[in-house]
Amino acid sequence: MRTEKERETILKNYRTSLLINSFYSEPKYIKIGTDETIKYRDKKNSINELYKTASGNFNEENIDEFYFCSEDQAFALLLYGNTIYDVNIPKDSKMVKLINKYTDSEILKSDKVTLSNPRQITDEIAMDLYLKSNLKNMSYYKSLANLVVCGYRNTCFKLISDRINIENVDTVLELFDSFISGNLKKGLADDTLYKDVINKLNEIKTNSIKFYKRF
Repeated sequence: MRTEKERETILKNYRTSLLINSFYSEPKYIKIGTDETIKYRDKKNSINELYKTASGNFNEENIDEFYFCSEDQAFALLLYGNTIYDVNIPKDSKMVKLINKYTDSEILKSDKVTLSNPRQITDEIAMDLYLKSNLKNMSYYKSLANLVVCGYRNTCFKLISDRINIENVDTVLELFDSFISGNLKKGLADDTLYKDVINKLNEIKTNSIKFYKRF
């Protein structure tokens, strides 16, 4: 029978092995899309067109072109669909990296992909993608409006708590208002969630005014 110290050593070694495997494992790729995205299964793009597209930033005119991202960039793309897929890249495929001009996040294209494991995006999945994300600050600010449109309440307020403060709230409000107004008019955003978020942002702004008035 193992002693307590031996059990602790085994557990420690196990945790270390998990960390090492995680560090050296291949990156996980994600596709955010709709239920119809599965039609792209095993799709092969023209590699010549692929590299031509990759010569500049993401072209919004080609929004329907197939693209995906690494897991740590997926949070910025939640507005693009209600379904998440795992993306498998064959070893002999070619892949290029682009920048989505709207989200300021990285997207990827490959000449060969296979989609699997489609699942409906929930607030819990959105939260998981947020916690795994590694984005530029501006990408997070822009994502707030996306979360409201999608109705991911808990993730909204987690982002606000973590990243919105007196130094950036004006920028966030400007981005938020410019994007959300049109979606409210179209009935695409949750009006209650919108009001709760805007009240919280204005509360942060009010506190920032009080803070600076002290000096």
